[in-house]
Amino acid sequence: MRRPRIDSIAVPPSGALLPPDESLRRLLRYAEATGVRFEVVPRHAGWSALGLPDLRGFAPQRRVVRRFAGQPAEFPRRAGVAAGRVKLDALATPELWLLHDLVHVVWYDVAAATFGAERWREEPFFLEHHLASEALAVLLLDYQLLARTRHRGLAVEFDARVWDAMRRRLPALPALASLAMARALADHYLGQPVALFRSPLQRPPLRARGPDRARLARWRDHEVSYADKQRWYVRRWWDDLAGRPARDQRVVVDDPVLAELLWLSARRFTADPEPAFAAWLASVARAVRGARDRFRDLPKMRAVPANARGAMPDFRFTDAAAYGARALTRFVEAAVEPSAPALFLFWQLLGEEAPSRLVPADRRAVARLAASVQTPAPDRAAWTRVRELCRRIVAAMPRRRRRARPGWRAAFFLP
Repeated sequence: MRRPRIDSIAVPPSGALLPPDESLRRLLRYAEATGVRFEVVPRHAGWSALGLPDLRGFAPQRRVVRRFAGQPAEFPRRAGVAAGRVKLDALATPELWLLHDLVHVVWYDVAAATFGAERWREEPFFLEHHLASEALAVLLLDYQLLARTRHRGLAVEFDARVWDAMRRRLPALPALASLAMARALADHYLGQPVALFRSPLQRPPLRARGPDRARLARWRDHEVSYADKQRWYVRRWWDDLAGRPARDQRVVVDDPVLAELLWLSARRFTADPEPAFAAWLASVARAVRGARDRFRDLPKMRAVPANARGAMPDFRFTDAAAYGARALTRFVEAAVEPSAPALFLFWQLLGEEAPSRLVPADRRAVARLAASVQTPAPDRAAWTRVRELCRRIVAAMPRRRRRARPGWRAAFFLP
């Protein structure tokens, strides 16, 4: 029996989409009906002001969205969103990143329910569907919701009204809520050549000129850079999970039908009638009931956590909270030379203190190190000073009665 194509389904104009605030409430309903957990990590907010990446860590395989120390373990402004008092426009940027992480969980669930949860143990499936989760987060949150609010996006920034105006001048541009846009975005994130993102703007059928050309070029440059980084990161993450030497590769996947499932998944939150959304939500909730860590059978999670004599893991893909003070002391002592794995150990350990607790000289050293690691020559003096800060933080851990959480090992920290 041939699978019906989705091309024949009429795509509503943007005005027929649900209001963004209704979609926000559907995201809350999804989290609660399917048991997504909001967990608090032992790291504080505020470090981005000194140039550090997001220190919460990312673990969609465990069906969690992570929040900083001192924040509530719940959906952002849960009561207000549920009652309709808190609108999408009112959420701050850090709260929008919680929604971004939640949409990743949505796709991990959709992929497990559609193809089987055991498929997450397979390399090709992991690579493709993690990238698909990135595409869904951008398609749903940025293109279909935030573009219609004051935020104008999160991972990508543009205004839906400006886009619609450009489409009148450039009819080849797909509508934001269309299957054509979902196809272009999915192929782009999977590394396929897509004219919308990579061909010269002056080439037919776009022929963009003046402000339109500049606006589209900024948007495309960002999308190309963001997708290329994700295709590199996901290869490194799999290699770490599989216990393999890291490969310097960007993933390329060819799947011409994935976009249809992505588009339908986004429509659950933005366009489906209420009975259809409720029925779909109930079916997903049944499918994921009792779901455990989808990476639990991968080599990284089967291995015994390193003790004080163990080798340092790559803390770009490892949560320092999975280890006790003894092992962390060993890792900090070994981190004499600047390296990316040790740098992210330092960042995570620094996060266990509020940045306001640092004296000005230490804050300056952290900022110098954060800036210098973006260059070929990390600041060695700043590295040494930050390492000493981390020594003191680890030395204080026994007094805090902090327990190790081995199940947290597989987490992603790259920006």
